[in-house]
Amino acid sequence: ALAGEVHAIATAPLNKEALHSAGHIYPGHTELLAQLTNTKNYAMVLYTDHLKVIHVTTHIALRKFLDTLNRPRIETVIGMADSFLRRVGFDKPRIAVAGVNPHAGENGLFGDEEITTVAPAIRAMKEKGIDVYGPCPPDTVFLQCQQGQYDMVVAMYHDQGHIPLKLLGFYDGVNITAGLPFIRTSADHGTAFDIAWTGKANSASMAISIKLAMQLA
Repeated sequence: ALAGEVHAIATAPLNKEALHSAGHIYPGHTELLAQLTNTKNYAMVLYTDHLKVIHVTTHIALRKFLDTLNRPRIETVIGMADSFLRRVGFDKPRIAVAGVNPHAGENGLFGDEEITTVAPAIRAMKEKGIDVYGPCPPDTVFLQCQQGQYDMVVAMYHDQGHIPLKLLGFYDGVNITAGLPFIRTSADHGTAFDIAWTGKANSASMAISIKLAMQLA
């Protein structure tokens, strides 16, 4: 892909425990591909026709998440969301940013991360011309996006973005790494070793990820 011989790659699910047991200490495909391509700014995108989510953080413990949350990273991901959507055909992307706390903090009542970190990042990116909204209450913003009010949601952490998307599109969801020098897609689920060779596994997401890689390329 780096040599230009292919325009996109579609990766199959990767078992993180097996990867680590073999001595390759990466949280997953995203970080591995970022290192192989010397990519500093990257983000995980989960993609369906009706809901698209990009993540500020992914494979990190929740206890560490709040300690590492910062305005520059949020600004970077908002910018990547705008660039990604334009790359795949959205002329005027509308981006919503989910809050961190219940009700997006309720003006500091349930936490002040929205006031101190998230809102300033949103204002900074608005000033750069990006059509971005928030901080939005996390319990409603994904439904609003699915209904067409926004084109993508910036999720703060792994499960905040993964749960709504997998609930609404488990079998047609695709995992995309934004920021790489080439298109990379993958199935949005794991290896499912527990049902390997039983004939029960559903391959729809893998097939769709291959088709989407072709489409985006």
